[in-house]
Amino acid sequence: MWFVGQWFRAEKQVSDEEQLGSIKADVAAIKQAVTVMRPAVSPTPQFEPIADPIANVLFREAKAAMDSGLNHSALLTAGVAFEHSLRRFSEARGVVDSPRLPVARILKWLRDDVGLSIAEDLAALWKVRNIIVHLRDEQLLESDQARQLLESFEWAIRYLTAPQAFHSPTELHS
Repeated sequence: MWFVGQWFRAEKQVSDEEQLGSIKADVAAIKQAVTVMRPAVSPTPQFEPIADPIANVLFREAKAAMDSGLNHSALLTAGVAFEHSLRRFSEARGVVDSPRLPVARILKWLRDDVGLSIAEDLAALWKVRNIIVHLRDEQLLESDQARQLLESFEWAIRYLTAPQAFHSPTELHS
């Protein structure tokens, strides 16, 4: 029995290392997508609050946690703000029962509304959020990676709470 326990323990450690590799790849993809989108996006000043008050409070708490060196807690809180913003965004676009739908289904439904590129970026960020939620060791995230992820969450939250700031009204509905 002891051997079986050790086997599963070793298997879990390998799984954590694979998830870390997946996080690094997803962070790189999100960073590249944000970099590509920045020229088309008017910059949002850092001091400007997020449009949704709940998401704004949650994200401020996430930034404070990050500034205190609590990377895992910061990303978990940013993930909550992201999910809240995504569900509010989908409700505003007429997704029925969005508070109870799985996020993957919401993202699939919103693909036509936000465009394939943004939908893929949001889906990749959701995947990273799920990995972060299930990490057992918060030290697996390096500070630079955690800050990049926090910036990615901020971009997504700002987009979802005020998409008109990122697109002209005709682009948003076409």
